[in-house]
Amino acid sequence: MSKIGNSTQPDSSPSYFIEFLEFLDNHADIKNFRTEAAKRLNLVPGNKVLDVGCGIGGATFPLAEITGPNGLAAGMDVSSAMIEVASGRCGKREGLEFRVGEAGAIPYADDFFDVARCERVLLYLPDRIGAIHEMKRVVKPGGSVCIMDSELDCTAVYSKKPWLTRKMTSLCGGDDAESEFGAGVAGAGEESRAKEREDRDVCDCNAA
Repeated sequence: MSKIGNSTQPDSSPSYFIEFLEFLDNHADIKNFRTEAAKRLNLVPGNKVLDVGCGIGGATFPLAEITGPNGLAAGMDVSSAMIEVASGRCGKREGLEFRVGEAGAIPYADDFFDVARCERVLLYLPDRIGAIHEMKRVVKPGGSVCIMDSELDCTAVYSKKPWLTRKMTSLCGGDDAESEFGAGVAGAGEESRAKEREDRDVCDCNAA
């Protein structure tokens, strides 16, 4: 697994990541979670929605079922291998597209989407607040940004050595990941760290 800054890039071993994402996409709990999250986006046919860090499109395809052929469900991922798989599955289906791109430089115009969402993506980004700004940039005034991510301190790892458990989780998020995210909330225009913690589970942030 290679690195882009402090984020991960799976193109050096795509088969492993593709297999892992296929497992997640078919997991009942993940499907139910995504269904509930999609309901909170209040999407209707004809809407445009962006899925940042879409992987192989596991969450993007169901969104396209809602927005329909006259709308757009766009999946974007930093991994060209993931986008190749997703695009292959998409074929010539109308209202659905996939592009290679970075969360910190989303390849779409300002105010293009009605909704932008990301799922378990910010954890791996070197500039989380920059990514939030980018999602807000491409969403129309009055639209929504939905952020879903992992709370590492709630991760269950069985071990009789707490220091080792903490080391394992810190390898993913860093010892200061929580404080860094909270401290940057003000820079993204949010009111408080408590508000951002709530929003990180499933949030509909006003994109204005």
